Amino acid sequence: MYKLMITLGLFLASAGVLAAGDAKQGEALTATCLACHGSDGNSLAGSFPNIAGQNEAYLYKQLVDIQTGARSAVLMTGILDGLTSQNLEDLAAYYARKHPHKAQQTRPWSRWVSLFTKQASLASKWPRARVVTHRRARVMV
Repeated sequence: MYKLMITLGLFLASAGVLAAGDAKQGEALTATCLACHGSDGNSLAGSFPNIAGQNEAYLYKQLVDIQTGARSAVLMTGILDGLTSQNLEDLAAYYARKHPHKAQQTRPWSRWVSLFTKQASLASKWPRARVVTHRRARVMV
């Protein structure tokens, strides 16, 4: 257990070291990002991902993967070619500090939970089964 905690601590510490960008510098680099991801990282079109509020290390990794070709993103082909590793860290830092819209903060499964609770509340309003005893038989009504 002790080794696991140390390993986890080192991993989390290294994630912070990997993505140490400057958000102010990143804001200056967002001119090409605005068209698809919006001014604050909240895309208005469903075909482009919302990147506001994402984890900085995650964003940096995705940007590097797209730039190197490890991740296929056809619409971003060529956009990241002229950027350095520090530029990618700065972009990740900028978008990580943005806040997602409230609609994006809901969990995807919350719709099913609300549907289930509505059905459960409707079921509780139905009359419960009663046992009616007749002289010759017990009948469930």
